[in-house]
Amino acid sequence: MPRPPIAWQPLFLAEPEGFARLLAEPSLDRRLRSWRGYEDMLLGEGLRAGLHDDRAARTSLEELYAFGLANGLPLRSRREAVQALRAYAARHSVPGGTWEPFLRLDPDWQVALTVASAWLESEDARAVPDLLKALEEERLANRGGVFGALLRHGVTVPLRRLREVLEARELEDVAACCSRGMSTEVNGFLADWMETLAAAENGALRDILGRCLELRAGEADPRRVAEHFLPRSAEVIPIHRRRGRPAGSRNAQATPPMPGKGPQQ
Repeated sequence: MPRPPIAWQPLFLAEPEGFARLLAEPSLDRRLRSWRGYEDMLLGEGLRAGLHDDRAARTSLEELYAFGLANGLPLRSRREAVQALRAYAARHSVPGGTWEPFLRLDPDWQVALTVASAWLESEDARAVPDLLKALEEERLANRGGVFGALLRHGVTVPLRRLREVLEARELEDVAACCSRGMSTEVNGFLADWMETLAAAENGALRDILGRCLELRAGEADPRRVAEHFLPRSAEVIPIHRRRGRPAGSRNAQATPPMPGKGPQQ
């Protein structure tokens, strides 16, 4: 029988002393040869760049990340790396600049949501204004995930203007970030947004409305809400059932391992 995949444990948990020594290692070549795989490399080089204000580490991280994305850097590895980075930041102070390369380079909505949420959870007073500025200046690889993170954090007023420039696929990502238990203010923001979008009568509206109906199934009659916001002939299609995808398949599949040189999983 095939063996189940071995769960990855971040080096800072498995070998905290060894991880600290690697972070302090000034030689990029030595560090790259010592990381155990993609996840530890992305986590470690990201922290090295932020904690030590190491411009060389930041440049190498961006180059490695861009090269990896172009050559099949596994999606699961990227998501696990930023989840571990978020866990590390919950224990230690991490500068805001640590998050920027991931937001600027990774197109995955879950990576953007995790990284932006981690930054917002920190005590960095610049997190909200810097994320809003990045949204406005389009310096993000996935705006929907960052927009969703700000919503989940309770930021609404500045987003009223920025929501008008999101594209259809970005609306899907925002809807995917929505969850149960959002505040009354955020729910009001979403309801107002749907009313604003109603005139467009497009697929993006049906997607975001379907997601919101799914989340509010116990709070309102979905058919009555749908009839209010959509033409009678419109079909409400939840995001996870679009284009024939089965329920629960919202996440993208992991890409094949990156060929050639570099750390291996």
